[in-house]
Amino acid sequence: LGDALGGAEMEALFLEYEAGETEEAKMLKDLDKLEMIMQAGEYERAQGKQLGDFFTSTAGKFKTEVGKSWEAEIVARRRGGDEDGSGGGGE
Repeated sequence: LGDALGGAEMEALFLEYEAGETEEAKMLKDLDKLEMIMQAGEYERAQGKQLGDFFTSTAGKFKTEVGKSWEAEIVARRRGGDEDGSGGGGE
């Protein structure tokens, strides 16, 4: 991108993300994992496919407390068949 377009800053932020050491980087990595399992859940419901490998691949890998909490909620809803996120089992 070049320095005139913020290239150096973008590179530094990317390297910070990749290192995963700052609280911001940890949160962003958790959000990436959350987005993946949420999308897998959407595909499971819409297409009737079993995509448990996506959930298994992220299990125990969340770094922030909020990420761990969100993962637990998503997994619990998946196991309970809560398709609409209302807590009512999709009814």
